[in-house]
Amino acid sequence: LRRTSYLASSMEMSYGFFQEIKDIMANMDVAATWVQDLGRKKDFDGIEESVDQIKSEVSRCRKSIDKFLHFIRPGEPIITEVDINNTMDDLLGFLSSELHFKGIQIKLDYQDDLPLIRSDHSKLRQVFQNVVLNAIAAIEKDGKITISTRAGDKTVIVTVTDDGPGISEGNMGKIFDPLFTTREDGTGLGLSIC
Repeated sequence: LRRTSYLASSMEMSYGFFQEIKDIMANMDVAATWVQDLGRKKDFDGIEESVDQIKSEVSRCRKSIDKFLHFIRPGEPIITEVDINNTMDDLLGFLSSELHFKGIQIKLDYQDDLPLIRSDHSKLRQVFQNVVLNAIAAIEKDGKITISTRAGDKTVIVTVTDDGPGISEGNMGKIFDPLFTTREDGTGLGLSIC
């Protein structure tokens, strides 16, 4: 069930990734068309510039693919010191395309001197990924997600809020039950595993 949830949230996250790859391919297509036109005109300086642009887009594509593979590849738990603010920035950087395409704004309210915690960075990131993806699904389009971090008494507190419709009173007690979901395409595993 954990693996299924992991794959489901990874697939949800992939929308923004594929959208970004699609944009990169469109840029490369335009640059390749310029190369053809400039070749006919024997404008070799222009060709060199267009080829540089294609190479730049290929490099950007490689980085996006590497980042995507890094995020979806589950690993063995490794306990290290984790900076929660950096973890959230890392996740939001990866989700930035999806957030942009859906018109969702992110408001960050981080405590600057937040203490480090001991945890598994990738597993913790998976928890936050599920929570943020739930917020994105709740909003659907054109909304705001606020993420705040605070130090408690020997704890670090992360709060994720969104301006979606919220959870009905009747469902409040069930949201952490395995397989409970109100979404047609939901697995009902994300929050229970979190």
